[in-house]
Amino acid sequence: MPRPMQTPHRAAARRERGASVRWVAAALAALSMCVLACSKTDRIRIRALFGSAEAEVALADMYYRGEGRPKDLTQAARWFRRAAEQGNAVAQYNLATMYGNGEGVPRDTPQAASWYRKAAEQGDDDAENELGRIYWTGDGVPRDLALAAQWSREAAERGNKAAQFRLGVMYLGGEGVPEDRIQAHKWLALSASAGNPDAGRVLGSLETRLTTEEMAEAERLANEWRQAHPSARR
Repeated sequence: MPRPMQTPHRAAARRERGASVRWVAAALAALSMCVLACSKTDRIRIRALFGSAEAEVALADMYYRGEGRPKDLTQAARWFRRAAEQGNAVAQYNLATMYGNGEGVPRDTPQAASWYRKAAEQGDDDAENELGRIYWTGDGVPRDLALAAQWSREAAERGNKAAQFRLGVMYLGGEGVPEDRIQAHKWLALSASAGNPDAGRVLGSLETRLTTEEMAEAERLANEWRQAHPSARR
């Protein structure tokens, strides 16, 4: 029985598949040889080329810091983006920061906000804190104090001292939340005890205006939070 005539399109597709298989085989052979012969940097790069998000982040960090290869912010942004598009929260946060600072990419605060949100939605407290900040200041997004309080609280509950400080200040001024000096003291005290000197200064001023009963209640709430979050970042 004669074989069906092979169309040019089908022949091209077969050649492409064959070339792809040969490339993968060659790359796998190179990787197996590299396990023994290559440097750590080369091994990371090969894994990144194969699409490992973890390796892409590591390679981006090397380019960003200039470790193991010349510093190159454009390449850092490129590799962070590749990992970010795979859903890696660390890469999403770092790419957002590069957009916010104009490092390796043109400064683009809406893009920064978009990538921060992707990382924040995965529970990255630094990204949650940054979202709280940009909604508070209106940096790249319309100013929205309710969202600023929401994202600041998310990060604060995870032990992020910058977010705890902002949330305390928001309670103190009634920004995005009802004015509440006891809640303000709670969050400022938590931030100060985590090593935030700005929180300590505001806290000292606030304490001169609180009654003994208010102080006792604020301290009770802070201690209750600490007991409920023993592993919170300090």
